[in-house]
Amino acid sequence: MSSPPPPPPPCPAAACDDGWLSLSVSTVSGESNQKRLKRGGGGGGGGVGGGAVEDDGCPLHDEVLLLVFAECSLETDDLVRCAATCRRWRRLVAGDAEYICRRKPPSRRYVGALAVGFVQQRRQENSSSSSGAPPPPRFIPLPSYSSRFAGGGELDKVFDSGLLSNSRLIASRKGLLVLELRRSSRAAAVRLVVCNPMTGDMATLPILAGKDRPGHYACALITFDDHEGAPDRLGFVHDPAAFRLLLVYKRRNFTACRSYWSDTKTWDAEGKLSGAKIGGRRLGEMTGAVAVRGSVFWLLKNLLFVVRLGALKATTETFPSKWCSKLCFCYGSPVQNRQLAVTPDGRLCAVQVDRHVTSNNTVRINVISRHDGYGPPTWECDNARDVELNRVLPMANVRRVCLRGVCERSGVVFLAIGTDLYNQQPDLALYALDMDKKEARKVAAPPGHCRRLSSSFFGYEMDRVAYLASLSGGESIAS
Repeated sequence: MSSPPPPPPPCPAAACDDGWLSLSVSTVSGESNQKRLKRGGGGGGGGVGGGAVEDDGCPLHDEVLLLVFAECSLETDDLVRCAATCRRWRRLVAGDAEYICRRKPPSRRYVGALAVGFVQQRRQENSSSSSGAPPPPRFIPLPSYSSRFAGGGELDKVFDSGLLSNSRLIASRKGLLVLELRRSSRAAAVRLVVCNPMTGDMATLPILAGKDRPGHYACALITFDDHEGAPDRLGFVHDPAAFRLLLVYKRRNFTACRSYWSDTKTWDAEGKLSGAKIGGRRLGEMTGAVAVRGSVFWLLKNLLFVVRLGALKATTETFPSKWCSKLCFCYGSPVQNRQLAVTPDGRLCAVQVDRHVTSNNTVRINVISRHDGYGPPTWECDNARDVELNRVLPMANVRRVCLRGVCERSGVVFLAIGTDLYNQQPDLALYALDMDKKEARKVAAPPGHCRRLSSSFFGYEMDRVAYLASLSGGESIAS
């Protein structure tokens, strides 16, 4: 068995000037994380450079402690508790978060603190713009994060640049956002941007034009964490920041796909998907893709479209009809009130709103998990994760509950409630429901409607590296 590579020289936690991490402030003293922590030497911080400030009484050198943090079976919340122990441990966890996460599998528990807020963009809004283009996406933080950043309005600055001010948000997953720069028609070239607003990192992908241009397409954002359980590690290099963007689109006689790789900064050659076929317009309607064990899944009404990445094979499954979600209507037409996610133990699941007629019309959030065995996959209701909304939301006079977004790593679900079943009136309120704690908090948000009327709504949660790096933002760290 090969020994793990030595850790890099420990470094102070650095602030990013362009990302949201640079705006984080102390929850106690209000000082910015641009004031770096003093670094101690080996042997408990008693070295040169003010090591006495960090003296924790631990005789281990920084490099040894880093190996302990990286190689031991510590969950993300365990690392947060380690960072809360003393200044020295916090500096190591926050400053070398990338190295620590590179050696660790994804957390097997929900980490509620990963959820930051949501990004919303409207199709139609009163605007003085002569082009009639919709405004850029807007970010709205959760109440728990409003106090952690210097000025909530500053969090929108990533969308106010000239590049993204005329863009369309198409995906949000594990700390990354995918935006399509606005094009005049479907025949125009496709220009995509992938950004991490926490760190300010932004990748402008090569333009797809001419014979490489897709028409209607579905996209899936695949991250480094998604290689867990995949037979070929999905082709990823050993970098927590690595990602792959998969596009699936229709050609004249076949369904095509191609991927952009962040390590090579190029698109690969167009591939041909074998197996099931799907129409171009339906591809354009598919959003909210998730990746599990080497496959990518999209949900369109009751149809599950699956792409196996290694074999480039597409299949379809019908979502079991015995789980029916109907508590949301849009002008008389049922709207899908269900979204795909991944359970903490790495299984595909669907989160949905449902009314249990046999339980005094109780409105609940159900989690239905997919199980793969030797036969066809089966779906089972995870009753332990059910949340009765009547206990956590003010349901008096509420006739409509709309599922707006799901953050799969934090277990936070965004729900809107309304008094009209057919969605002719704006929402009464928007809530963020913590599935683990079974608690809901009202979120200050502009009046909205169902997803069909309000273009796009995506929950946003930061990745593990950004979360651990953010712990350097103040003298107090909450677990």
